[in-house]
Amino acid sequence: MHDSQQIIKRFSTHIYLKDCNGVARLASIQDSNPILASLMQVLVEFDPEVGEEEWARYFLQVLRDPPKNYQVLSLGNRTTPIVSTYLIYFKILCNDLLFYYLQPTCLQAAVKISKTLQWSYNIHFHYPLEDCFIIASAESANPLKLFKNFDVNLSSPLNAYALISLKRIIKNRISQEIKSKSIKLSGYGLLRTVTKKELEAALTEVAIQPKTIELYCLAWQAFKDVFEAICPVTRSNGSRSKNPSTLTLTSEQLNQIAARYNQQLQRLHIKSKPVNGQDIEKKLKTCIHSVKDYQNRTVVSLDAPVDSTSNLLSHQIYDPLEEVIDVESEQELGHIREIILQAFAALDPLAKKTLMLWLGLGINQTDFLSVLNLQKQYQVTRQFQRYLKTILKAVVNSAYIQAYWRETTAETAIHQSSREHLAYLKDYLIGYCHNFFAQQLEKIVQEEISRDHKQILRQYLQEMNLRSRSRRNARFPSLNLQHLSEEFTQIKEILQNKFVDSVESQLQVNLVNYHSSDSSISNFIDKWLQANQAILY
Repeated sequence: MHDSQQIIKRFSTHIYLKDCNGVARLASIQDSNPILASLMQVLVEFDPEVGEEEWARYFLQVLRDPPKNYQVLSLGNRTTPIVSTYLIYFKILCNDLLFYYLQPTCLQAAVKISKTLQWSYNIHFHYPLEDCFIIASAESANPLKLFKNFDVNLSSPLNAYALISLKRIIKNRISQEIKSKSIKLSGYGLLRTVTKKELEAALTEVAIQPKTIELYCLAWQAFKDVFEAICPVTRSNGSRSKNPSTLTLTSEQLNQIAARYNQQLQRLHIKSKPVNGQDIEKKLKTCIHSVKDYQNRTVVSLDAPVDSTSNLLSHQIYDPLEEVIDVESEQELGHIREIILQAFAALDPLAKKTLMLWLGLGINQTDFLSVLNLQKQYQVTRQFQRYLKTILKAVVNSAYIQAYWRETTAETAIHQSSREHLAYLKDYLIGYCHNFFAQQLEKIVQEEISRDHKQILRQYLQEMNLRSRSRRNARFPSLNLQHLSEEFTQIKEILQNKFVDSVESQLQVNLVNYHSSDSSISNFIDKWLQANQAILY
């Protein structure tokens, strides 16, 4: 027996978004349609064994192919205005029932796309959550078109198919509007991410000859080479110490690219005239326009043939919106992360030390009671939240963020965005603090652990991995493994002692005062060794 009230509510409740009593967040308000609720109550009472999915499929089938008895009634001389009106009205009701059924799916799709956009301020503030929801709702108002290629005979849920389709529709609509509204985007940033194969395809689309395409690709490669020289990767996670804007290129940078281009002409023995900075700029802009046009032409419309949900899931669609978001957010996050680290460095020494130990090593919050002169664990939590909010406030008040928010965003939206980004800030600092301690541990392993000890560590980890995968003799360790385990424990103890000395020296702390430090550091070392076995060779 299905929950009848839940089924009735699902097919008769409309969702809309509005500010909730002045609070800086959008609330999803539900509004019931009494006509649809009454109809669904009759249907559910008539057949209580039918669930939501079956009703949704039935309503879709009615839209596609009206029931046979209605068709018989409408044939020949038996057609009456009453029957025709009833048929039309019944199809309208089925359409509305499906629209209401899809409302939670529309909101889910809008939330997912909005989260994707939220770190690209230049796009997010043009397309907030409510706009994404409106796009999805407008498309679901015509379920016959939305499910044009859906096979009702498949077992795939109707709302799962709708979720994938609506997410795709929202992204396609935004990417098309970005092009028509000419929102300022980073063209040079796009060239940094495009592949040579994509560039060649884009240039071919605009009827550029193969020999000329070779020169354009050479200019593009020279641009990438110069960018790498200006801003090389300097961090272990693949990021850069500085992230200069590529919205425009200076005359000096264009001349550097031209010099690199001319060198490659000579090296590859390509017969072509040398170029200057202006020539390079023209070539690069041609590449940018070609790539943008090519990507926008590959946007897939709702009417594109898709045989089933499985095909939709497996079909790889090139997404120009994701490309734009990646390029824009790469630059924006680079600036924001620098501001976060500056604000983190500006905290008082005690705040920095405690946050480093908590976020980086996972030391229990109760261990900070005496250090912070507090009595309850919840007070430690609140204190850490104050530290994080201090950093967040510095980010929000920075000139970089205010440049985006000053004219385009309401104050309530700013506060809401700030709260949402507090979680990101914490996650980023966890990674930063973890990396701080990981670098110390890596240095100790490379410089202070002998080759023989590294071999023992490696052999033990390999043996444990094999046993974990095969589960052979898992309950009865071999004598060889017992011996390795003993040696591993001894070497790890040496490694842990050296690591503790390094941390205490770096942070000017005494880890004996933190009761959970031994177990936290032991777990940290175990995970690090598992993830970095290559360093042991």
